[in-house]
Amino acid sequence: ATQITAGSYDFNTRTVVMFSEVVKALISLAGVLLLMLRGDMAELANFRLGNLWVFALPGLLYCVNNNLTFYVLMYIDPPSYQVLQQLKVGTTAIAFRTFMGQELTYRKWFALLLLLLGCALSQVKGTTLDSILESIGVGYVLLLLQVSISGIAAVLVEKLLKQTNQSIHLQNLQLYAFGMFFGVLSVLLDGETPDRWLDGYNLYAYVSVFCLSFIGLATSAVMKYADNIIKVYTLAGSMVFTSFASYFLFGTVVSYIFLAGTFICSVSCYLYFVESIPSSMPTAETSKLLSQDTVEPTSVDNCNQLSSIVFK
Repeated sequence: ATQITAGSYDFNTRTVVMFSEVVKALISLAGVLLLMLRGDMAELANFRLGNLWVFALPGLLYCVNNNLTFYVLMYIDPPSYQVLQQLKVGTTAIAFRTFMGQELTYRKWFALLLLLLGCALSQVKGTTLDSILESIGVGYVLLLLQVSISGIAAVLVEKLLKQTNQSIHLQNLQLYAFGMFFGVLSVLLDGETPDRWLDGYNLYAYVSVFCLSFIGLATSAVMKYADNIIKVYTLAGSMVFTSFASYFLFGTVVSYIFLAGTFICSVSCYLYFVESIPSSMPTAETSKLLSQDTVEPTSVDNCNQLSSIVFK
């Protein structure tokens, strides 16, 4: 919506990324100050100035990634971008396996492949496929670079958030301080002086700043208390929810391709998570003991045998 003509914007997109980093840093700083006012210093005690630099690389990667979004949209139309950016499911899974050392079974890899397919199908609208085939070129290179950076940055941030025993507000403040630094640096290198940073800003520009800020903070919370795989499934669910909400609120047509994509996403979710839920059904051996007409309460052997089966 912010793009007024093909390949151009009426404001400097780098300032949008910069201002979003400033907003996130200020909100995180407010969280840290609130903890200090409450006297809750335990989560702030582990801060070491010498360890601050570890947030520099993720801060740089996120700054590059967010800026790439605007450049990709100069070459690829938004519907095609919605489909193609689902490739980040794959890059996130690979980075998750590489940096977090998480073993993924063949079943889970297949589930993630289904998720990628389902998300892509659910975003196909009208002539999107033709647009995708016509967009091969610079846009594809930038998109592949973006989804790769996105996956690596997300997993690195998750690793930092979980390995450093600090408040999420303090962790975010360190991360977004670097993001703010790199954002300001990118704007200055683009030749923009501070008095021109708001030139061309309209409602869409301010909404973009808000959305980038909110998404960044929400994503950080998900990675702190869950993981990146949960994040990609949450994003898939949000796309489905948004489409159905648009159908009921605005009468947006829901295609059969979208329903097929939604079904595939649901199957993927089942395949990925169901095997991690322990079965509560009794085993055949347990059922045999429970189905006996009588169980002698004084029979120590039977009671011990049943307990060993139930609680093994």
